[in-house]
Amino acid sequence: MKNWFDFKKIIFTIITLSIFGFFGYYLFFNGTSEKVNTVQELQKKVSTKEKPKPLNYSDEIPGKIITLKKMTLDCVQDYYNVFSPRVRQGLEFPEKITFAYVAYYVDSLVRKQKNNKLIAYNIWDNKDNKMVGSIQVREKNDYDPGQLGMWLNENYWGGGRIQEALLLISKEYFRVRTEANDYIAHARLWNDRSLGSLKKFGFKKVGDYVEDGKITRHVYEITRADIEARPN
Repeated sequence: MKNWFDFKKIIFTIITLSIFGFFGYYLFFNGTSEKVNTVQELQKKVSTKEKPKPLNYSDEIPGKIITLKKMTLDCVQDYYNVFSPRVRQGLEFPEKITFAYVAYYVDSLVRKQKNNKLIAYNIWDNKDNKMVGSIQVREKNDYDPGQLGMWLNENYWGGGRIQEALLLISKEYFRVRTEANDYIAHARLWNDRSLGSLKKFGFKKVGDYVEDGKITRHVYEITRADIEARPN
């Protein structure tokens, strides 16, 4: 008698699971706001909805001594060639890197740019017609004390290249980001070259960044009004 009772429990459990399984399948494929026939179609609809429309940043921005060219995966070899150990030291990147490392890093920047997380350009010297550095402005976020990133190969320091790059990217950023009124930058206390470039361009100090109870970086700001007041 006990065995018969246990057998009926097993049959009841199988039938119940089958019913719930059928309704779960039905709701998953037919209970969405838009009818889909396969899981792949559902994933496609979700991924399509989540992709933001790319902002209308210029592909190239010519200046007098340099030209900014929008970062793409085509630049990996040039990036690797000029991203020297001395440059990496100032940016706190690894002492030794591989081509694959640079390819991965550039790819991450390109992806973020497509998702409107930043605007990234490579700096090309007009005279030598070659890439000599890079510059980017990130969107404000809660995990990064600054928005600006820039570097120039040491063979091209001086001559006003980084100052012109700052002016060109600032104008482009405020042209596209019509809601933005400023962006911020930070520099380590020991990075005299970066601090000097920010001050020379007109960034104003607005605070300090504290890590482990100590001031480790100065924080600067440039405003839309500052840039619009500059001559063309």
